[in-house]
Amino acid sequence: TPAAAGEDPSEVVARAAMHRRVVDQVMELSEPYKTTLLLRFFDGLMPAEIADRLDRPVATVRTHIERGLERLRRR
Repeated sequence: TPAAAGEDPSEVVARAAMHRRVVDQVMELSEPYKTTLLLRFFDGLMPAEIADRLDRPVATVRTHIERGLERLRRR
């Protein structure tokens, strides 16, 4: 998101650094977690849309999201 008027530039830099760390951690995940999380949180797709795109059941996609997030939390 763009910086708001009067926002401290160091906050913008800190936010970008955090974003980079999250992306780096997601990119280190194994499949299918990496692609599923990227589609969900970076492309903004809903689980049903991901299921259609990947030709998987919605329940499987939801499981991959849950397990992928758990792997990130453990890191």
